[in-house]
Amino acid sequence: MLWGDARSVGYNGDCGTNTGFPTVPTLIGLYSISQLLGMIGNKDATVNMDNALSSINKYKFRLRDICCYPLTYLWCGIVGVIIGIIPGAGGSIAAFMGYDQAKHLSKHPEKFGTGYREGISGPESANNGVIGGALIPMMTLGIPGNAVTAILMGALMLHGLTPGNDLFTVKANVTYPFIFGLLVAAFVMVIVGVLGAKQFAKVNRIPQNFLASGILVLTVLGAFSCNNSYADVFIMLGCGVLGYALKYMKIDLSSVVLGYILGPIAERGMVRTIIMEGSLGAAVMSIVTRPICIALIVISIVSLAVPIYNNWKGAKQTDSEYLLSK
Repeated sequence: MLWGDARSVGYNGDCGTNTGFPTVPTLIGLYSISQLLGMIGNKDATVNMDNALSSINKYKFRLRDICCYPLTYLWCGIVGVIIGIIPGAGGSIAAFMGYDQAKHLSKHPEKFGTGYREGISGPESANNGVIGGALIPMMTLGIPGNAVTAILMGALMLHGLTPGNDLFTVKANVTYPFIFGLLVAAFVMVIVGVLGAKQFAKVNRIPQNFLASGILVLTVLGAFSCNNSYADVFIMLGCGVLGYALKYMKIDLSSVVLGYILGPIAERGMVRTIIMEGSLGAAVMSIVTRPICIALIVISIVSLAVPIYNNWKGAKQTDSEYLLSK
């Protein structure tokens, strides 16, 4: 068959492959191992966290802290819902997109990457929005958005709850309490996060050499457990070296990961379109002439053009200020 099975052509759950390297070992390598190599290479990276932890213990939670960035919460949450609706996408893509959108909305984008609160709120809002978005195609069309909703759909069908119209009419007494349970879970997450944040932060008291050793053990176990293969461990280590090199050259890993995850999805969609239309030219024409595609292309161009324009405007303003100072 042209498409083969789900394991051979693309993303397959948490430990699937992306028409090449396995997803989880690759992502672990790019992020965890590259960060680990940075910790090992920078011997002066040890920071005394006692003052920071003492300030956390003295800090009193205020309700207004939850509502610091309402526009970021709302917009990044919408982005997460939209990404959650797309089958094959997931929390990782939503988090990266949420971070990017939060940075564009922020008045202080230069603070991103330093633990700035707004930089954390964007990806977390988008990541949480994926949960509800992934349920939409699963409950209405029977198309799971990710591995979690696939398992959930299987559990529902075992209990005679078939996705579709009947789920919201005949079985409404089960469906709507289930949806309401997601709302309750969101509040529980807030409570656990607020009450446990001070305790979670104490992980920084662990000596860096012990922390690095523990991270390495967990990453190796995580990569090996996906397919019980030592090859995945070597792939993870190789991707870690690559990620460290990219970070050393100041190349953002988020763009690499987005290309890695979305590339095969776009490729499969393009091949499917070529088969449906009969030729490459007809497929391209069908993409650039449909209203929805045109709208998406315009949005993509604007999304690319705005940061370039802002950078150019900022550089021009900096040059002007420099000339005026002379």
